[in-house]
Amino acid sequence: MKNYIFLLVVAVVIFSCNNKKASKNSKDKIVQQENENIAYSSNYVVQYGLDTLQSKNILFVVIDPHGDGKLAVSQFSKVLEKYNITIVGLTDVENNQQDFLQRINADIAGAEHNLNISPKYIFIGGFSGGARMALAYAQANNVNGLLMCGAGASKNQIPNLPISMIIGTKDFNFIEQYYSPFSDLVWSENLLTIVFEGRHEWPPQDDIFSAVSFLLAKNNIQIADLDVADLLENNDKFLSNKQYFLAFKSLETAYKIASSTEKENVKQKINSLLQQPDFKDYMNRFELVLSEEYERNQTYLKLLEPKDLNWWQSEIAKIDKLSNSDDKLQADSYARTRAYLGIAMYSYCSREIQNPNSQMIDKLLAIYKVLEPDNDDLKRFETMRKNQLN
Repeated sequence: MKNYIFLLVVAVVIFSCNNKKASKNSKDKIVQQENENIAYSSNYVVQYGLDTLQSKNILFVVIDPHGDGKLAVSQFSKVLEKYNITIVGLTDVENNQQDFLQRINADIAGAEHNLNISPKYIFIGGFSGGARMALAYAQANNVNGLLMCGAGASKNQIPNLPISMIIGTKDFNFIEQYYSPFSDLVWSENLLTIVFEGRHEWPPQDDIFSAVSFLLAKNNIQIADLDVADLLENNDKFLSNKQYFLAFKSLETAYKIASSTEKENVKQKINSLLQQPDFKDYMNRFELVLSEEYERNQTYLKLLEPKDLNWWQSEIAKIDKLSNSDDKLQADSYARTRAYLGIAMYSYCSREIQNPNSQMIDKLLAIYKVLEPDNDDLKRFETMRKNQLN
């Protein structure tokens, strides 16, 4: 398996929900929320660190894939407790917009104007489709750092700037952020990747705090004293449970955020772990599981048309059983496959629903309903299909 694997998902999957918002004036009025250190405009939500004046030097733009700026800003509460930063969560930028780069530019200009700031540092980040838009913006514009949550980039897509990436073990985009513990990327001074035990979701705030701290430090901005003791404690816990990859990621994160006096000690721990036979055996199986997962996902896509609904019901039941296996590597892999199929169903249904005479849409909707019966997008597609048939 290559050191850095990029999983090519159906193009529409990148942006996984519809958008019907119109472009808005970037110089609209800012409204301060009473009794909260938060302000709103029609294009973004703003929250400052404790020292509002100092916060004007650093602007961090964050994108939720559904345009929920308040949700995006809320993920940075711990960051704002420690750092004087202006966090701007965009509300007029979301999935499926062709003009998202122009919107981001307009919103940054609007925020600078309305908030009367001229930031020395600008960072950008997001979750899922928001992370992909942040990556595209960072590739096209000068920013000081990039945060990608729930999505990744291939090695040749990574711009030459500090980057933090965070992913859950059951996230269908996990493979996008994965690279081998034996890769040179482990020692890259501009890259931090953090793995948490979770699904396709905004990551824990402690992880966001570590990721942001890394980006600030790489720009020679003074950061809070980061205690790596918790990460080393996690390393010990994961080792005792034979979760060797998570143990390694704890050490890698500790190395990337450690002070100069702690760094060498953590590096020795990493090198020691890399030499352990049990660790090497585990990683060989880990990468085999990832390879099988990739092939399995591609095979399932090829079987959408030839296999009938009964086969899919049986297969999804098998996936559910395996995703609850006591074998942690297998369980996480099949959980990712299940989530991958869900997002693939969204993608294919988005395409097929455009053609009322489609030979596949009804079957796709039936499979989608087995996978995610309560999914709002599914219900929307079902309503659209019902209207087509009436």
